[in-house]
Amino acid sequence: MVTKQEVMDYYAQNRKDSNNGMCPHFVEIRLKAAPVDKDGDLYKISSYFDEGDSTTKLTLDEVKNDIRAEIRQTVVDLIKISEI
Repeated sequence: MVTKQEVMDYYAQNRKDSNNGMCPHFVEIRLKAAPVDKDGDLYKISSYFDEGDSTTKLTLDEVKNDIRAEIRQTVVDLIKISEI
């Protein structure tokens, strides 16, 4: 289980560029729309629809994998747009 703030802190602390200590803007935007439960933990939106009130909470590794996948897809989309 991980909260939005914990994910932002992780990225801010592990950044290896001149903006060390700041969460990347892409991650902040991604987390804005992410669903949280009453405890502030991130969860899979699909589990809410599938399981009703009980939700599948995400770990930091799962959130990182989701963010990586979204970044990769964004790069692919930008390349396609640039070729128009």
